[in-house]
Amino acid sequence: MSIVKSGIMVLGISLAVVLGACATKPIHNVNDAPIATGKTLQVSQVRQAIVTAGSALGWKIVDVKPGLLEGTLRLRSGLRIIGK
Repeated sequence: MSIVKSGIMVLGISLAVVLGACATKPIHNVNDAPIATGKTLQVSQVRQAIVTAGSALGWKIVDVKPGLLEGTLRLRSGLRIIGK
C-alpha cells in the first residue's frame, strides 16, 4: 500500500473518531418520580442527598425555587446545566 493511500486511510479513521466523539445527547429530565428508599424521607433530606452527591462529583448545585435545584458542571471546555 502506498504512503498516500495509508495517509488517506489514517486521515479517514481519525476524522470518523473525532466526529463520533462530538455527538451530543439531550439530558433526560425526570419530573415527579418517586424515590424508593424503603423509608419515608423529608424533601429536605432528598435535597441534601442530591446536593451532597452532586458536589462530590464536581457539580455546583443551587436552589432555583422550592422543589427545584439547578446543577452546573464545567468540564474542560464544556458546560453542563441541569434542572432549569
